[in-house]
Amino acid sequence: MITQSIFYASERNWVPVHVFGLFYSCLMCIAVFVIPESPKWYYAKKRYIEARKSLTFLEMFNKSDKENVISIEFDTEL
Repeated sequence: MITQSIFYASERNWVPVHVFGLFYSCLMCIAVFVIPESPKWYYAKKRYIEARKSLTFLEMFNKSDKENVISIEFDTEL
C-alpha cells in the first residue's frame, strides 16, 4: 500500500502496478506447487516417508557431499 501511494504521487498510470501484482501472484501460485512441504510438518504428522523425501530434496538442493550422507532414521518411527 505504501509503495502504491508513492507510485501514484508521481505517476497516474495504474497499469504497471497491476501488471506487477498479477505477475507476482502467478509466481507465488506456481511456487506453492514447486516448493516441498517442511520435513518438520511431515514428522509431526507421522508421515515419515514424505519427511525422508523432503529431506533428500533439501540435501540435493543444498548440494551436500554424498560421502557424508547417512540413512535417515526417525526415533519415533519404531
